[in-house]
Parts: sequence; C-alpha cells; structure tokens
Amino acid sequence: MWHGNGTIAVFPSYDFKRFENDLPLIKGHKGGVTDCAWSPFADQLLASSSEDATAKLWIIKEGGLKGHMMNSACDLVGH
Repeated sequence: MWHGNGTIAVFPSYDFKRFENDLPLIKGHKGGVTDCAWSPFADQLLASSSEDATAKLWIIKEGGLKGHMMNSACDLVGH
C-alpha cells in the first residue's frame, strides 16, 4: 500500500499487473496531489500540483523510475 499524502505513481499503461509495495513513487509534495499532467511537447515532462500551494515539474528518464524520486526539476511556489 502507498503511504504518504503527496505521492504520485508513474507506470506504463500497457503493463497490466498487480503493483508491488516497492513501486517507485514521486514523493515531492507536502500536501495532497490535486492534479498531474504529461506535457504534450516533451514526453518525459510531468507537471503536478498540490494542496501545499506548489506546482512541480518532473523529468522522468527513459525507461521510467528506478527508485523513489524526491527532487523535482522545478518548483513553482504559491500556486
């Protein structure tokens, strides 16, 4: 089970299986995640927003996450 308020899971949409407890997560927000969206122009760029009044940009490397991601590429505070 995923624990934590500000986590995002990223996984291939074609990989239908049961998720393990050690699924790599994006853990950068301090509040609940309110939205996230992939960039229509850069396949590996994910934007997320949270109740902690931040929006963050994440760069997901080719091949997906290998471990938990804690540091975003960019933080927009007060949004």
